[in-house]
Formats: sequence, structure tokens, C-alpha cells
Amino acid sequence: MQRLDQRNIDAYATNRTVGEIVSALSDGRLKPDPHFQRRLIWANKHKVAFLQTVLEGYPFPEVFFATGQLDSKTAAAVEWVVDGQQRLTTLQQYFIGSHDLRLPKDITSYKNLSEEEKRRFLSYKVVVRHLGDVPRREIIEAFRRINSTAYSLNSMELIKSQREGAFIQFGIALANERFFTTNHVFSPIAIRRMRDLRFCLTLIITVQSAYFEEDDAIDDYAERYKDEFPSRSEVLTELYSVFEFVSRLEIPRPHRMWRPAELLSVLVESHRLLIRERAVIDAAAARERLLAFYSDVDALPKGMLNQEALPDDIRTIAAYARAAIQGTNHRINRITRGSIIYDVLSSTLTPS
Repeated sequence: MQRLDQRNIDAYATNRTVGEIVSALSDGRLKPDPHFQRRLIWANKHKVAFLQTVLEGYPFPEVFFATGQLDSKTAAAVEWVVDGQQRLTTLQQYFIGSHDLRLPKDITSYKNLSEEEKRRFLSYKVVVRHLGDVPRREIIEAFRRINSTAYSLNSMELIKSQREGAFIQFGIALANERFFTTNHVFSPIAIRRMRDLRFCLTLIITVQSAYFEEDDAIDDYAERYKDEFPSRSEVLTELYSVFEFVSRLEIPRPHRMWRPAELLSVLVESHRLLIRERAVIDAAAARERLLAFYSDVDALPKGMLNQEALPDDIRTIAAYARAAIQGTNHRINRITRGSIIYDVLSSTLTPS
């Protein structure tokens, strides 16, 4: 592992007021969202709790800045927020009265504070540790180290922070497609933790190659296709066809098919049949067979999940049930679910 030269990061601590920070955020001298940052993941209750800390005069942990590029239009030096984006953004939202921040009745909005209360809020001191003007790779490494604690990033956030590029951007765009949003595939928490991005990157890689273990292939693809992902248009066209087919199944929500792990199996195996094998699937028959199969899975007694001596039809249902609840992202369980869903869909083919 490459070690950082300590002489390159000569961090120093200063105090800045909330007023200075929100002013810098507003005019662009302070950038809260460079590529290595995570998505905003605070729920409203977390923002409110943080604001109470500030408004009651209690301190909060230091934030980290680094020197960014010079703004050629204003000739002003730009700073990056390396860590502390959510806290500083919350302060700005409170100051400007953003609709993204919902205040409870016991917290007065900024505009309704007295002049003395406003001055007290704007003069609140924030401890800023500045990393100085250091190479981007070292800022990213510092960000990774800062977050390797109890509040650490999940693996997808780390991959995004260190491998931002064409492939990752394709995954982000795919996660925002109507198929996922209108069917509410991902919960707000899942989206904030980038599980939607993980799902879409996994889907893209799998339809291009094969099932893999957890996130193993994502980092490799992200690095390999950092500058350009040549197959983007082709893959997107193929997936649009798959989304259209799965939508025609009219599987109601909520239903287990819409659980991400199980939906992945349906999408990948539909792609295998429709795109790779150029088969024609009878959507009405597929809907009937899938609903019957999932009903059998739901009806399986838990005591039969791990039994070895089972009839063939029950053994298949038990195998799927195990693969859908135990280690769902393990390669062997992805393969198990996929092969079973493939057989279900294959039973509904029509002559081409």
C-alpha cells in the first residue's frame, strides 16, 4: 500500500464562523460536493438534532477542508469540503430557509430569530482542519482515512469516491430510470447509502459477463472504464427492452419479486432469454408461472428450508428460498436464484 509523504499534508486548525461558512457556500468559494464526497445521507431528524446542538451552543467535531482550483471567472480561490458536508449543508439550509429542511415546532426558523439570536448563530465557531494544497489522490486518501471509523463509508461509497468516472456515472443514470423510480424498488435509506447504485452496477456487469461475488467486479470495472464505457448505448438499449418486458408482467407491489436481490435474478435471466438467446417469452404465461412459483416459495414451511431429503419440486423451491434470504449477494446464491428463474421463464417461451 502506498504511504503518504507526511510533508505533503501539513494540516492546521482554524476557527470559522457559521456566517463565514454559509457565505462561502453561497458564493461558490466553498464547494460541498467534490467527486470524493458521499451523497447526503442525513434524514431530517438528524439535521434537526444537529441544529439543536448548534443553536444551544454545544460544539461539534471538526470539519476538513482542502484547497481547490482557482476560479478563472472570479479569480477567487476555491476550497473543497473533504469531510463535514452534511453538517455544513444543514447550516446553510437553516440559514436560507430551504424546503429540504423541515423544522419542528420547538425550533424557530432563522428568519424569525431575534437580531441577537441571529448574530449568535452566525458567530458560532466551527473548527476547521485544513489539509492545504495537496494532490487529489491524497485528498481522497485522507477522506478514506477520516471515514474509517464508526461512521465509515460503505463499500459502494468508497468505490464511488475513489473511482468516479464513466462507468460509475452510467450506473448513477441507470438508477434514476423510471423503471426503478416508479416501481419504488429502492427505499430512501437504500438510495442514501447508494444501494441503488450498487444494484445497477451489478446488473450492468452481470448482463455483460456473469454472476460474481458481492462487489468484487465493480471496482475493476470502475477503474477499467474510468474515462469511457463503450458499451453504454448497447447495454442501455438492451436493458430498456428487459424493463419493458418485466413491466408487462404487471407484478403488483408489494411483492417479493421487487426485492432487489430477487429482481436482479428476474432482470438478468430475462436479458439472457430475450437478448442473448433471442427467445420470445409469453408475458401473460410468465406472469402466471412466476406468481405461482413465488406463492410456493412463500408457502414453504421454514422447517423445510435446510432439509436434504425433499421431493424434486420442493427441493427447487427450498433452494430458491435459501438463496433469497441467506447471503443474497454471494455468487453461488445469485447463480442458484438465476438458474431457477431461468427455468421458470423458459417454460413460457413461444415460437419466434
